[in-house]
Amino acid sequence: MPSLRLIQAPVFHGFSFSLWVEFESAPDLSRLIGGLEAAGIDVRSGAADPPANAGAAAIAEYAKNPTPGVTLVFEASRYGFDGDDKARTERVRKFYAAIPTVVEFHPFSLEAARTLARDLARQRGLTLGARELGALVEALGGDASRIEAEIEKLSLFAAPGGKVTLADLEALTPDA
Repeated sequence: MPSLRLIQAPVFHGFSFSLWVEFESAPDLSRLIGGLEAAGIDVRSGAADPPANAGAAAIAEYAKNPTPGVTLVFEASRYGFDGDDKARTERVRKFYAAIPTVVEFHPFSLEAARTLARDLARQRGLTLGARELGALVEALGGDASRIEAEIEKLSLFAAPGGKVTLADLEALTPDA
């Protein structure tokens, strides 16, 4: 069967993916290419040069004269600040060295995550005991955004003033 392979080439430190599409019969190639190009997709044949990846130089050039009112956010949360990821984090910092302002969001300590969970539960009128709070924080790896999302979900489950048990947490909360 005829097929089409779409590739998003990595940009800076992005990811790439391939997508194969099979057709029942051979499509009109010029019409297909025209439609993809009209959608802003750069269509290249196997003989074409690969797309350029200017990387750090392009970022440095843009940082010299950025578009007013535009904020660029480069996110690298897949890497931690310590342990095995420390070297990777340093490489990311070096790559983005031209960016004048860096904001780092270090993960919460387990105690800070427990405090956050307790405060959010209180705000939502949810009753969570110490064991339940500990189990929730542990299951979510202390991730503040996940804690907030789970507290919201649990408050809908238990309704205001409701109590959440360990059994409820096991049934409703995914592991980190």
